[in-house]
Amino acid sequence: MSEVFDERYAYFIFKGEWNVVDDQKKAACLGTIQIDVENSERFDIKYVAEDGKEKFPLILHTSPSGSIERILYGVLEHANKQMKVGKVPHLPLWMTPVQVRFVPVDDSFVDYSKELGKVLDEVGIRYEIDDRSQTVGKKVRSAEKLWIPYIAVIGEREKKSGELSIRRRELKDQVKMRIDDLSKEVQERTKFAPKQRLLLPNLVSKQAIFSREV
Repeated sequence: MSEVFDERYAYFIFKGEWNVVDDQKKAACLGTIQIDVENSERFDIKYVAEDGKEKFPLILHTSPSGSIERILYGVLEHANKQMKVGKVPHLPLWMTPVQVRFVPVDDSFVDYSKELGKVLDEVGIRYEIDDRSQTVGKKVRSAEKLWIPYIAVIGEREKKSGELSIRRRELKDQVKMRIDDLSKEVQERTKFAPKQRLLLPNLVSKQAIFSREV
């Protein structure tokens, strides 16, 4: 669909948009391209033309994939559609703020969880340790509410055997895996993406509380 106006009402003479209809049946703009004919003069942006004279250029505003919040909007909309067809909603592994959360069964396994975390930290995998004084069940539910892709409960059996019991959100399964194997799996699935360190303390007890739910 296209629209032509009798008079120019904004700084652009052309605007192209990529719109979708979301789950709330509302139109949303995910990307846009605009030809700006005003702001070069407003901000005194000039170039020297072939005739040697200074001129004000047209400015192309282009955001074909949208801004960060528009991209997140699209990702969350996709997750909502997955949920409606019986799949577990999740963020892409490379994008999710925390990729692995260790759940020690009590305080005596926090240090061992830290040792496991060092393996992940060396290769840029974002991890947390839920060291709060809560039951294991509540810690696991908390991680699930946050859509954390990999959840590992750490107790005596895991420390002795070196095998971790891993809940994988996207696959809806629970598998035995050594820390090196977990590291390799996450690296393989995110090798195309840039590395970004966790921006919060690794210990959940040291993080700011943003919700009473988790």
